[in-house]
This record gives sequence, structure tokens and C-alpha cells, in this order.
Amino acid sequence: MSNHWVSVLVPYQGRAGCLHEIDARAKLLSLLTLVLAIITTPENRGGDLILYGLFLLGLAAYGRLSLPLILLRSAALLPLLFGVGLATALSQAWGNADLGTARGLWFFLLAARSWLALLSVILLVMTTPFEEVIRGAQRLGLPDVLASLSLLSYRYLFVILEEVSRLNRAARARNFGAASDGGWRLKGVAWRATVTGHMIGSLFLRSFQRGERVYTAMLARGYTGQLRSLAERPLRMRDFLFLLSVLLAVFVIRFLA
Repeated sequence: MSNHWVSVLVPYQGRAGCLHEIDARAKLLSLLTLVLAIITTPENRGGDLILYGLFLLGLAAYGRLSLPLILLRSAALLPLLFGVGLATALSQAWGNADLGTARGLWFFLLAARSWLALLSVILLVMTTPFEEVIRGAQRLGLPDVLASLSLLSYRYLFVILEEVSRLNRAARARNFGAASDGGWRLKGVAWRATVTGHMIGSLFLRSFQRGERVYTAMLARGYTGQLRSLAERPLRMRDFLFLLSVLLAVFVIRFLA
């Protein structure tokens, strides 16, 4: 598996800062509070979004996270966020060509809200392993079925990528990428499309068979459909203080700033 896919699927940055030691439940509740506060910011209080952004930067510094890396990961979804914001702004300002009006500014507000909410999620996944996030959500009330499905789906992504890597190596070893006769370009494209379709079908069959073997192995090891962990621990004073500080910051920004 390439390092690129590993960095995408495993955004966790290791235990480098104090934010990493906070319990996942406290971080999940803090994330929910921040996201709700950000997306419900009134239109006439756009300055609050700047304060939320500064607070998120402070959390990133507290966690000793790389700011360029955070911005790089958030930039991947910026085109989508701006597209949704622009579509919403046009629908709000229908018949008004001036995007500098109050209705037109809805575009910038929506884009800023979405981006800040995305930054909040990035901070969570960079400081908390995915397994801890799911277990923390489960202890907060997430049904066992959803928790198991989420965790198993995440783990099975790596199995799928391994199968894709094997298929790619086999295709390159058989000179895939060149036309079968080196002649007519359209025929070469059709040939590559046919081979790609066969590869997708083979990937489906391999994934299905691999999933059956994995599930059988899990049953043989006592899997009953519930997530179990030896690292269960109660919330500590540090966790409560972190959650309280986030709630206090949101209260100050919303009602006192």
C-alpha cells in the first residue's frame, strides 16, 4: 500500500501533544459543541467565525499539530465547500445580481462555517485514533451495530487497497497501458476499458471471498458482534477541564464577544 493512501486513511499524528491524551468522549462532545456553535452563527455576527478560527488554531498549537498539514487536508474539500456555498448564495439572492449585498454574503458565511466545521473534525482525527473515536462514540450511546459496522468498514478498506495493489502489479507486469495491437487508438481504448472491467470484477470476487475468510476467522476467535477493549477507563479531571474550557469558550464567543 502506498504511503499516500496510508496518510489519507490514517490521519492520526501520534501522541505528540497534550490534546492527544484527552479522552475521546470529551473530544467528541467538544467537537459537537463547536460544530453546532459554528453552523448556528447568526448572519450578523460574522466576526464570531474569526474567533472560532483562532480558538481552533489555539487547540492545534495545544496539540502540537502541524498547521500546514491541517490546512493542506482542509484544502482538499474547499472546492466542494465553495461550490455548495455559491449554489446556496445564488438561491438566496435569486434575481439580485449583486453578491455584495447581505444576501450575497451568505455565500462567504456558509463557506466559512463549513470550513471551520471541517477543521474541527480534522483536529479530532489527527489527535485521536479512529478506533478510539468509535469506542468513545459507543460509550456515549452509539448503537453497537453502527459502531461495529463503522470500525469493520474502516479496517476492511486496507484489505481492499491491498487487493487493488496486487491487481495493479499484475496489470503492469502484463504491460497494461499499451494498446493490444499498438495501432488504432480507439481500439486500444476499448481494450483497456475491457481489461479494467475485468479487473473490477476480479476485485469484487476477491473482496467477497476475503470478507468471508475474515468473518470466519473472527467467529473462530469469539467475535459476538460487540466491540471489546482492554483500555476502558473513566473520565479524568483533565478530560472534564478540557470539555469545560471548550464550553466556556463557545459561551464567551456567542454571548459576550
